[in-house]
Amino acid sequence: MRRGRPTASSFDKIITASTGKPSGGMKKYAAQLIADMHELHPPVITERPMSAAMRHGSECEPEARRWYTMETGRAVQQVGGCLSDCGRFWCSPDGLVGDDGALELKCPQLNTHAEYLIDGGLPDEYRPQVHGQLVVTGRAWVDFVSYAPGMNPLLVRVTPDEYTDKLRACLETFWGVFTDALAKVGGVVSKVEPEPAPSVATLVADYRECRTEDRYAALEEARRTVWQSADGSDKYALKAASSDCAARLMGVEVEASAEAEEALLREQAEAGALFDRGTASAAAH
Repeated sequence: MRRGRPTASSFDKIITASTGKPSGGMKKYAAQLIADMHELHPPVITERPMSAAMRHGSECEPEARRWYTMETGRAVQQVGGCLSDCGRFWCSPDGLVGDDGALELKCPQLNTHAEYLIDGGLPDEYRPQVHGQLVVTGRAWVDFVSYAPGMNPLLVRVTPDEYTDKLRACLETFWGVFTDALAKVGGVVSKVEPEPAPSVATLVADYRECRTEDRYAALEEARRTVWQSADGSDKYALKAASSDCAARLMGVEVEASAEAEEALLREQAEAGALFDRGTASAAAH
């Protein structure tokens, strides 16, 4: 899905981190993406070399996610990645938070983390990536967390601003560079037309017909896609339909559990009756 697509973690090759001006690395990044598209045997993630710092970050990330959940009281939904509505750009946040937020975790070495704490804001080197997640996902905010065991964590909430607007403009500029380069090399632009979002009325009706947890999970994901553009009354209708569906599914589980318990009691009673009859018959003989 991400192969051949500009990815938020590489947006520093499209926009300069500190100034917000177009990066001089656009041409090289376009060439890299085209090469990735033509790679006959692309390496899987597990085959790529991992430095000690990368290994540390990977091992520490679950602990950082648990800290965030406990600190904020917010559940984090882990996802493989997110595709922009236009089908051109990709990002891989470390989680989605509710209907409006996303999470980006970093687990640097202690000396680097100390620098982040001293500066107290979003580190410049991550501005393209984090603001890129705002652009790609359309979410209202991204919580950036730097976590290093033994020191206080850093939590910074990032919302769209002037830098986000500059990034959008740079992405459009890069797309022109990329498509021009692709035409010269020969290839097909990697683009997937997104499926149209379901209407609020359709979602509410689907919630009413929902009878399984898997279907409910799919409806919840669909609800997130329309939440941003929904008005107040639509949001109320969606939330009510979701809550009613969840309660109904829970009631089904309770009812099924009660029926199973009742059936077990009947079996035990029948077994007891058979035992009593057998005992009485033995005594009569």
